[in-house]
Amino acid sequence: WSEFARNVSGEWDGHGADFTREGCPIELPKNVVPTAYREWEVKVFDWQTQCPTLANPYEHTLLYKNTELLPVVGCEADAAT
Repeated sequence: WSEFARNVSGEWDGHGADFTREGCPIELPKNVVPTAYREWEVKVFDWQTQCPTLANPYEHTLLYKNTELLPVVGCEADAAT
């Protein structure tokens, strides 16, 4: 467990999506998708995610918080301030 705790602890960035029982992706709710995407008729199915994780090697506990970030229009580097 100690090695696992050391390796899993940190901040994980990625993408997440939801699917129907049939395996079809579910579009994000319109109220979180920027107007520009709707104007360009771009459908958005995935969230960008951040997940800070902390594993305690002595108590054998794992704490994490999965955060779904709102989609933005433009260069991601511009939004990372």
